[in-house]
Amino acid sequence: RKGMSDTALRTADSGYSVPDEWFDVSQELSIREVDCCEGQAEIPGMVVKAFMDGKETIEGLKDRITGRYSCEDIYDKDGNMIVKHNHMITPSRAAKILSVGVNAQGEPIEEVKIRTILTCRSHVGICAKCYGANMATGEAVQVGEAVGIIAAQSIGEPGTQLTMRTFHSGGVAGDDITQGLPRVEELFEARKPKGLAIIAEFGGKAEIRDTKKKREVVITNEETGESKAY
Repeated sequence: RKGMSDTALRTADSGYSVPDEWFDVSQELSIREVDCCEGQAEIPGMVVKAFMDGKETIEGLKDRITGRYSCEDIYDKDGNMIVKHNHMITPSRAAKILSVGVNAQGEPIEEVKIRTILTCRSHVGICAKCYGANMATGEAVQVGEAVGIIAAQSIGEPGTQLTMRTFHSGGVAGDDITQGLPRVEELFEARKPKGLAIIAEFGGKAEIRDTKKKREVVITNEETGESKAY
């Protein structure tokens, strides 16, 4: 029953109201020029490395640099150039950078400086080289491409699919999948989440105690015996 009502009611909510606001703020964001730094000696960019959560790799360096333009020349240990500055890092070049590329100290490459829209110097819209490759074709994006609208659609469409999936898994026990969509809205609108995460004042063992009136999280330091309830 919950799955059927969510499919009927929340699909329109995710498919319309969420992206609609994003279209308003992103519709003017398009590719206006090829290179915002043409003729300039210094190319602004951002240094990226593999995105990790502890020991788990969320997104590898190869995925993060593929389709981007390099800010610097990248060489292998023999001095052969793999990628020239201001040129696109293709999937094959990205694989070569990770396998044989070395930094200025001669060590294997763990981070790469790439061009990004966050450092684009275009006065209106963004430039093609700071945006990178067209995600649909893998080729360089063309001037005039409405990348802002594409970005809004790319976030809104999976949100609708997320809601639709409750219908298919309606009889299976699990978390309410529609709750993920309001959280995405909170992130984009920089709202404070309803249930703020607790940051412990000291390290120790966490224990959850449920009483009739409230739920407490008790942190106990086994070395000092100190404990505190939140």
